[in-house]
Amino acid sequence: AFPAADGATISNNTYTMVVRADGATTAVEYNIADSNAANDDAVTGLSNGNGLSNGVPVFAQARLVSPDSTLDLQYPSQPREYRFNFVAVPNSGTATITVRLKKLTTTVYTNRFTTRTRTVNTAAPTQIVHISAPATDGQVLRLKPNDLYTIQTCFSTNLYTNDITLFSIYINGVFQPRLATNGSPLYFIQSPTCGSGFMTLGYRWTNASPGSNIIQVTVTKNPAVMDTRTVTVVNPIFNITSFTPGLSGGSIVWDSVPSVNYQVWATTNLLIPMVPISTVIPGSGSSTFYFDPAPDTTNKFYRIQLLP
Repeated sequence: AFPAADGATISNNTYTMVVRADGATTAVEYNIADSNAANDDAVTGLSNGNGLSNGVPVFAQARLVSPDSTLDLQYPSQPREYRFNFVAVPNSGTATITVRLKKLTTTVYTNRFTTRTRTVNTAAPTQIVHISAPATDGQVLRLKPNDLYTIQTCFSTNLYTNDITLFSIYINGVFQPRLATNGSPLYFIQSPTCGSGFMTLGYRWTNASPGSNIIQVTVTKNPAVMDTRTVTVVNPIFNITSFTPGLSGGSIVWDSVPSVNYQVWATTNLLIPMVPISTVIPGSGSSTFYFDPAPDTTNKFYRIQLLP
């Protein structure tokens, strides 16, 4: 879906690719072949689906997200939406993006999948800033209150500076202080984690707000260079809040976060492993429910799974 056609030009350091797929698709993986060997996964050690390893294309997993409703009319038979980021986009040349769409049968017949490609022109600025952790838009971060998460940002060495005041981090539009209340640094420049030609900025993020969070990292140069990432924070500890039985089934309700995916599992005997009884259910708010149309006359046990 994005980019929409071959020959499109990507002029950002990071670009979010969007793939629409039919309901039978269970996974999408991708590889990016571009003109810059320095951003290959084999060099950076990151899982960005970029380049080759021992001559073989490196594929990474795209992330299943809640579908963008504005695309539904354009792709009525492809209700599932997957996203991934093309990071460290080169400033010249072309890139070929290859995606593989898999079904459940692919786990048995590993050579059975659908392949789609898109070839684009790459024209990113020579000064690069890209957020490497969290790695992709739509990523779900499982953080309990007071957990520490380190935001990592790669920046090209032609932006290198020891002046930490040139770096600014905003979360949901709010500037994040460079020092904690006790004076300890929250921003720090560390050894490269992004491969040759890059340095890394770290930020110690605590007390992340549940739900959607927009992270923006800016380097004040002329002009300013920045990157953004949108992630969802969820508390990995959540509860089934109620179950209402009925003659035709039962309604189960649990704590949830909007746009995060869940699945309901169940069994009638704890000696028998639970199995999924629902499809993927996007969180609809602070609580989400599922109606089980197959009640048991004696007992039934449920589990709600937070999906990746």
